[in-house]
Amino acid sequence: MIVDVYALSHTGLTCRQAATLAALIEARGAPVKFRDIRERIRCCPASFRGVADKLIGAGLAREIPPSRDDRRSPYHALTPAGEALMEPLTLSQP
Repeated sequence: MIVDVYALSHTGLTCRQAATLAALIEARGAPVKFRDIRERIRCCPASFRGVADKLIGAGLAREIPPSRDDRRSPYHALTPAGEALMEPLTLSQP
């Protein structure tokens, strides 16, 4: 996914926050493991926790508790507000 960096600069999102939301958009509504997003955007666990907390606090993403079978990593999903914010930032790929 390609994000319009100029438009991003007017949202107040950091690049890591936008990359996290982009990863959630690419999941097409399916919850994504915390660890998978963190590895994809190459972010250490402590830093990513702050990124995720800010997105959740702003109502742009939500955390889904892990299942009883896999308690190692929570899942995250995009909220309608997060999708609406990212829609104008997303450029179509050639």
